[in-house]
Amino acid sequence: MTISELANSLSSGAMDGLFSQIYHKNDREKLRQRARYLNAAENFSKHFPQCNDIHILSAPARVEIGGNHTDHQHGKILAAAVTSDILAIFAVNSENIIRIYSEGYGIMEINLSDLSDIAIEKGTWTALVRGIISGFSKKQRTITGFDAYITSDIPVGCGLASSAAFEVLLGKIISYCSRFNSDTVEIAKIGQYAESEFNEKNCGLMDQLLCLTGGIAAIDMKNPENPLIEKVNFDFSDSGYTLCIVDTGSSHENYSNEYDNIVSDMKSVSEILNVKYLRDADDEYFYSNIAEIRRKCSDSAVLRAMHFFAENHRAEEERICLESGCFDEFLKLVNESGDSSAMLLRNVFSVKNPEIQPVMVAVAVSRLFLKGSGAVRVHGGGFGGTILAIVPDYMVNGYINALDTVFGEGSTHIMSIRNSGAKLLY
Repeated sequence: MTISELANSLSSGAMDGLFSQIYHKNDREKLRQRARYLNAAENFSKHFPQCNDIHILSAPARVEIGGNHTDHQHGKILAAAVTSDILAIFAVNSENIIRIYSEGYGIMEINLSDLSDIAIEKGTWTALVRGIISGFSKKQRTITGFDAYITSDIPVGCGLASSAAFEVLLGKIISYCSRFNSDTVEIAKIGQYAESEFNEKNCGLMDQLLCLTGGIAAIDMKNPENPLIEKVNFDFSDSGYTLCIVDTGSSHENYSNEYDNIVSDMKSVSEILNVKYLRDADDEYFYSNIAEIRRKCSDSAVLRAMHFFAENHRAEEERICLESGCFDEFLKLVNESGDSSAMLLRNVFSVKNPEIQPVMVAVAVSRLFLKGSGAVRVHGGGFGGTILAIVPDYMVNGYINALDTVFGEGSTHIMSIRNSGAKLLY
C-alpha cells in the first residue's frame, strides 16, 4: 500500500469496518481514528519521503483486573487489552538501518552493524529499541532495516503498560520486516528482556503477553517458559458497567526498591517452604505453620505471602465468574483483591513517605461515591500511580466528575476492551 492509497482509504471510509473491530463502534470514534491515521500518514511521508510500500501495525495497552503481584511468583493473572494503542506506519529499507520517528520524542537511528549497549541510553525509549534488537540478535536472527513513524494515544503515566505495548509493536515490526516466524511468547520474552536489561526495570511477562493476545485473558505463569494463555469468553460492553482508570498524579518510578522488597519478601517465605517460587508451595502447610515461619522471616513477608496465596486463587475464581455470568460475585472478588493489596501486600502507598497516600484517597473517594456498587482496587505495581474502578454505566459521568474534582480534570479515563492484540492492519 502507498501513502496515497492509505489516504484515499481513510477519506472514503473504507477503513471504518476495521476501526469498528479494534476501537469503539460509534461514528465519533471512527472519525477520530480517521483523522489520527491521516495525521500519521502525513508525518510518515514528511519524515520518510523516499518510502512507498508501507504497512500499518497497532498494539494495545492493557489493564490488570486480577492477580496483583502474582506474576513474579509464577502465579495466575486476569487482565485485558484496551482500545488505547500505539500505532506505527513503517516500510522496509535496504540500508541495514532502523530509523524511528516517535511523536513527542523525535527521531532515532540505529545502524544494525553496531548493536553495542550504550549506557547513556538507559531508561530511554532508544534503549528499549536497542534492547529489542539485541533480543533478536541473541537468537541469531538477522534483522532487516526499516523506517517507521510511531504515535500513541495511551495516557502517559497511567500504568497501562505503554512500554510493553511499544516493545511488542517493535517486536512485531522486526518480525514482519525480517520474515521471522516469531510466536507470542518469543516476542513477549524479548520485550521483557529489553525492559529489564536495557531499561533497568524489573518486570514480569504479563504486560507483553496481554498486549499481544488481546481481549480478556487468563494467564497462568506456572511455567514461564511456556505460559498458559486462555481468552475469557465475556463481553464487558454488555455488563452494564464501565472500566475506569484514575490517574492520581503520583508516580511510582521512585519506589522501585519497595517493589523489589515485595519480591524479596515473598522469596524469603518460599525459601523457608523449600520452593523457589510461592506458586510451588503448599498454602495449607503455610497457614498451618505461620508461627514457625514468623520466627524465620519478617511479618511483612508473611503478610505478603498470605496475599499471594489468596490472590492466586482469586484470579482463577474471577475468570470462572466471568465465564459463568456471575458478575456480582466477580465484583465482590475484585473488591477483595483491592482490600488484600491494601492490608496484606501493602503496595497502596510508600512506607518511606506515609504522609503521601493518593492511591488510598482515590480508593476511599471511589467507594464513598459508589456506595457499595461496582468495584475498586489498586492498579498494577502500586506505591503510587493509578486505581481501577468498575463503575455502573449510569454512574460514570458523576464518578468522573467526583474523581476529577479531587485529582484534576482529565484524571479519570474510560477504558474499553479490545479483542485483538498487536495486529498488522495492512
